Order: sequence, then structure tokens, then C-alpha cells
Amino acid sequence: SIDESTTAASVYHQLGLCYALSKKWSKAISALMKAKEIRTQEAGLIDAKVAQTLDSIGKVRIMQCQYDEALVCHQHAIRSFQAAGVYNTASTLTNIANVHTATGNWTAALTVLQEVCNLKKMGAVEAPAKAAAYKQTQQMMASIYETLGSPYPSYMLRQQEDRRRRATS
Repeated sequence: SIDESTTAASVYHQLGLCYALSKKWSKAISALMKAKEIRTQEAGLIDAKVAQTLDSIGKVRIMQCQYDEALVCHQHAIRSFQAAGVYNTASTLTNIANVHTATGNWTAALTVLQEVCNLKKMGAVEAPAKAAAYKQTQQMMASIYETLGSPYPSYMLRQQEDRRRRATS
């Protein structure tokens, strides 16, 4: 039945995450692929749960330093999320930025992080998570600029100072 399949997919997904935390990469990928297979049979590729599993597979691929595979998974996840009507893709975009950072593709990482900032400014990220996620994104961008030896854009410095002033007043 559909309920049993949904439960099985969720169990495989969580099992994959547990294996990943234990650094049992091949078992993690196998469990997540099984979850993706079940979820795809249930709903097709245009589904938020399929996208979530694709994103998780991408995270495991990052942990394995398999960056090309990770990037493909995260890009498929973005397309599946958006096709399913889910536009809060900040977490997946941040994962893509992490891939670009790990491979030294600084320009691509900054471009993706700017897209994350734009999502957050437009309110596409839930309010409780928004401030912390925005701060994390800004820190990642600052780190990349520092790595490149480039000055942090002045408008970003002004934004940070404005936020600090509001927080202390």
C-alpha cells in the first residue's frame, strides 16, 4: 500500500542518514538510493520527498569528496523542489556552494551564496531560521573573499553593521 511504501521510504532515508553519520558511506548511499527508488515509484521525480533524498545523497557525496556526483544530486534536488512548488531551496543551494568551495570554484560559490541571500531577503526562508541562516551565508561569503584576498564588499559590511546596531538598540 501507499502508506507502507511511504513508511519504508522514510525508514530507508533515516537509515541512510544514520549510516552517513557513522561514515559507512556505501551503506548510506544504498539506503538513500532505495528511499529515492521507492519515493520515485510513488510520486515520480517531481516530488519534495524525492528532492529531499537527492539532497541527502548529495551531502553524503560531499562527505566522500565525490564533488561531481554531489553537484549533480543537488542540482537534481533543486529542479525537483522547484517543480514540486517548493521554493525554499536555501539549504540545497548552500550545499551547492559547499561543493564549489571544496573544489576551489570561488566565483560559482559566491554566485550561489548571493542567490541564497536573495531568497532570504525575499522571505523564502522561514522566519526562525532566517537570521541564523543569513548569518551563516554571510560568514561563508566573507571566508571566500578572505581566501581570495579580496576586500569584502562594502555594502555587505554596512549590512552587518546595521544588523549589529539594531540588535544592541
